[in-house]
Amino acid sequence: MPSLNSLDTIQDKLRQRKALLKAGVPSPKAVALEGDASVAIEEIGFPMMLKIRFGGYDGKGTRVARTFAELDSFRSLWKDGEWLAEQFVPFKRELAVML
Repeated sequence: MPSLNSLDTIQDKLRQRKALLKAGVPSPKAVALEGDASVAIEEIGFPMMLKIRFGGYDGKGTRVARTFAELDSFRSLWKDGEWLAEQFVPFKRELAVML
């Protein structure tokens, strides 16, 4: 049975990213999306992915911000927290595994 700590990690996409990076697993850089988003802009830059930290799946709870104007247009989604900004990674195919 998984520990409560591991369940806490797998339910939060930001904690997942940090745990993967700490373990040496390649993963996009991610930061909490908060306040005026200046940390996300400085650390991630544009384009960036915006993702809900809890409950999103298969594209649900994700947005792409290519410019500050696009990022600002999503402010109503992330103004109360629980979203992250993540490096944009162009890909051709996505594979998902659920265990």
